[in-house]
Amino acid sequence: MQSDWKEIRNYKVVGSNGEETVFLEHNGKNYRLRNGFGNMFFEFDLVTGLFFTQRLAQDIESIAAEEVTQYLNEIAKEEEGFLEDSLEVSDEIDKA
Repeated sequence: MQSDWKEIRNYKVVGSNGEETVFLEHNGKNYRLRNGFGNMFFEFDLVTGLFFTQRLAQDIESIAAEEVTQYLNEIAKEEEGFLEDSLEVSDEIDKA
């Protein structure tokens, strides 16, 4: 017996294969995420979906914060090297 899934919303996501559409669907009992090709499904009940999405959002936020911190640290190191180079040039000018 096949359930009638109704689309609630769709989302555009970008990954290694380019842009893809992911659909959130409901059949009256459960929810599922389905990719645009229809060959991948992730089915869950409401409570499990809530806990899953909360944890997923926290993990993605943590990863994003880590990447931003790493990027800012790289910029700070580059600026530090630039300042050190400027100081060396300034010392050479003073000696001349």
